[in-house]
Amino acid sequence: MKVLRHPIALMYLVFIVLVVVGILFVSKVSDVFVRDSTELIPQPTSTEYTRWELPKDAKARFGKGGIRDIKFSPDGAQFAVATAIGVWMYDAKTGAEITLLTGDRHYFLGIAFSSDGNTLSGVNLDGEISRWDVGKGELHTLLKGETAENLYKVDFSEDSTKLASVSIHRGIEKVQVSNLDTGIPPTITNINVGEKEGISPTIALSPDNRLLATSKEEKGERYPIHVWNADTGERLFTLEREDHESIRGLVFSPDGKTLASCDFDTILLWDLDAKTVRAVFNTDLFLSALAFSPNSKLLASGYYDGNVNLWNATVQQEELAGENSQTLPTLKLRKHKADIVAFAFSPDGKMLLSGSKDGTIRAWDTTTGRQQYICPGHVNNVTDIAASADGNTLIYVHNGENILIKWDINTGHPFSSSFFSLKSPLTVSQNANKFVVKQFGFKQKIQLWDSAKIRLRYNLDGHGYPSEYLSLVNAFSADEKMVAITTTKYQIGTIHLWDTANPSKTFWERIFNPKSIHPRYTFQGNQRRVKALAFSPNGKILASSGEGLKINLWSTETGDKLITFDKLFTLTTGDQRSIDSLAFSPDGNMLASSHISTVYLWDLTDLTTAKPIRMINTRNSVQVLLFSPDGRILLSGGEDGSIRLIDSDSGQILSIHTGHSDGTNSEFKKLIFLQDGKTLASVGRNGTILLWDWERIVNRDN
Repeated sequence: MKVLRHPIALMYLVFIVLVVVGILFVSKVSDVFVRDSTELIPQPTSTEYTRWELPKDAKARFGKGGIRDIKFSPDGAQFAVATAIGVWMYDAKTGAEITLLTGDRHYFLGIAFSSDGNTLSGVNLDGEISRWDVGKGELHTLLKGETAENLYKVDFSEDSTKLASVSIHRGIEKVQVSNLDTGIPPTITNINVGEKEGISPTIALSPDNRLLATSKEEKGERYPIHVWNADTGERLFTLEREDHESIRGLVFSPDGKTLASCDFDTILLWDLDAKTVRAVFNTDLFLSALAFSPNSKLLASGYYDGNVNLWNATVQQEELAGENSQTLPTLKLRKHKADIVAFAFSPDGKMLLSGSKDGTIRAWDTTTGRQQYICPGHVNNVTDIAASADGNTLIYVHNGENILIKWDINTGHPFSSSFFSLKSPLTVSQNANKFVVKQFGFKQKIQLWDSAKIRLRYNLDGHGYPSEYLSLVNAFSADEKMVAITTTKYQIGTIHLWDTANPSKTFWERIFNPKSIHPRYTFQGNQRRVKALAFSPNGKILASSGEGLKINLWSTETGDKLITFDKLFTLTTGDQRSIDSLAFSPDGNMLASSHISTVYLWDLTDLTTAKPIRMINTRNSVQVLLFSPDGRILLSGGEDGSIRLIDSDSGQILSIHTGHSDGTNSEFKKLIFLQDGKTLASVGRNGTILLWDWERIVNRDN
């Protein structure tokens, strides 16, 4: 027995070590994947901001555009936020909206105040630089033509006199430094940061405007940091460390002595005089943003799970290896639910603003870590919306960040946000009572959830789609009793229809698996990807279309194919053209479909005829279609962010209304009428919803 004690003791020791490692791993992962939660949003004293800078005939805007940059004014009294629709100004003490600054192009990537705080500069995706008089809120300068185009990364100097930018032209990336205080046009220095194309460099300007730091992948998967003379483009020196990979963030300290860099889970503080690492912070996973406090003593780090850490950037204690190190931050700020994209410290360093893809800006006390206020409404890329039958609530989902937000239609302000872990809300039913969810994990699932209580109603099983890939297209019937779903990957062309009012369940499933239901029908007849689904108003017909330029009509009562519309088009082998949008008229007698910029109207009063009654050239690629409540007008949302009103009898374009165009990010997501029939809601990719006065639009057209 004595001989066995050693092996048994060793086994116990190994077991204990594995348990400890498992606990540490789970705790680490749990920080990354937060649980499902719903947050109630405080209501503001005023919602006037929902009516600022509206397009003609629009009466309200829900949402403020996604966050790209945040800056405090030099006196700390206000702060500015660069978004997809302009620059928002906030009161720094209360978080109340002050004004919305716009320019010729609206998608702003970066902003900066002048040293005296009287001027705010902003640069948009096209490289245009706007300058506003902060006191008057007026645009007084717009620099065009000489700056870089197709920007996707920018960094202003603190006094807004210099701008570093990353642009792409014909697949080649270019870094430029523009001196903005030398007159119009600005002088520009081009810097070649590396030969490897297609790898976006990370950039940062020093506070004194003398240095530019850049990093991108080079040969051998190296990520050196190059420091350049920002005026001449001369490379001064290179900072490199073998275990520091994939540089995700760079920022200079305000005193100019330190450069902070981060990769996946490590922050390095570089001494710029010694050109060596003076401190290492071993952090949580998925770093996404960095910022120094004005006195250079604190460093804020943000993560893809929404967490924020504050670190002591003056750490002096050395490890055995001779490096200063920290493993625990001085403060952990845990309120955000998605990626941190921007930081801003107040001039006195007592407040930190953090902007997140969860749609909020949060103000923190840097001494206590207490949240002082929240500025909501900055979600980007809305994917679907629906309005409740009582006309009081609007729901929209952002499946990229797994968020569902409820808005008060009367005030235009959000009142709750639901955040999902390992689940992505996809589509909301017509009266906003249900929504489809794609659940991730070891086995992916398609689910139906209740919108009011934010809880699971059914698992939509029986589809047979491979669990590792669920790229879905789905639609609800008007009465919300049926949902149709297809996938654009695998089982291409197969559509499943679930009847949630009379679910298909066996006796044993009702007992042992009550939350699982199977399709009532499976429609198979599309040979290529289905891109659009639409139910007729009475729910008796399901229309499907996509690649191959065919439209199939299916009976939801019998499961049979009723007819195929395909006589218009001649296809060649491998032709991938598709019909991407469908809409039924309110009486169900007409179907509208779109192919690029052409809309076809089909007469459904007699299904034995398979030809369109009208072809309309909208002169703009169509992304969404919708009939007016009386069926007289067909609305099309185009790729330029405009809405076209088309007479459904004559095919004449009655008017064009521009609302969501921001120069680049103009994609339409949806058009709906609210229940009163007097209000049209349009959804843009930029995260905003516009409410239009329908009677005013129609009367003006007539």
